[in-house]
Amino acid sequence: MDEIDKKIVELLQDNARISITDISKIINLSRPSVSERITRLIEKDILAKFTTSVPAHKIGHKVSFFLEISNLKVPCNKIADILLSNEYVCTSAFQEDYVSMGYNAALKAYDCVGLGRYVVATEIFNAIQAQDFHEGLKPSSAAGAVYDLIRKQVPFVAEDGVTYIDVEYIADLIKNKEIIKVVEDKIGSLAF
Repeated sequence: MDEIDKKIVELLQDNARISITDISKIINLSRPSVSERITRLIEKDILAKFTTSVPAHKIGHKVSFFLEISNLKVPCNKIADILLSNEYVCTSAFQEDYVSMGYNAALKAYDCVGLGRYVVATEIFNAIQAQDFHEGLKPSSAAGAVYDLIRKQVPFVAEDGVTYIDVEYIADLIKNKEIIKVVEDKIGSLAF
């Protein structure tokens, strides 16, 4: 995926209904080239879904939702927007079959809990960035160890851009308990 593909993905994430003509004008590329690139991004599962989003209150529902993000392809600055949007995603075609919905709801809940890893990864990413802005402040030994672990692979971000690869890396550190390990090396065993 080159810089042009990244720009196309960013434009589609901001507005999935943007026309190929508008994209071609913004990135200064022909419409057929933009169309071919979008097709390739779909074939590579970089653009996995185009969905309809219905605000819950418009169809008489209270604010509650399940959210599934697999193989995270969303920049970390978009995750908060998704979580705060209260969009209603129908999982059962508006049919009330509680037996089959129970299993699906459990799977969705499991996925949502897994998403927490990405929320924490995003917070850690932001904290590491903030630490670099405060050069005179010395972090605790545990926070310093986490900082050093993450900065081995994640560079300081000086300009806006797509950071999902960095967030994915930090999420993997969380999943593999590498962050817990470096913290416990500094302060001792944590009780869970």
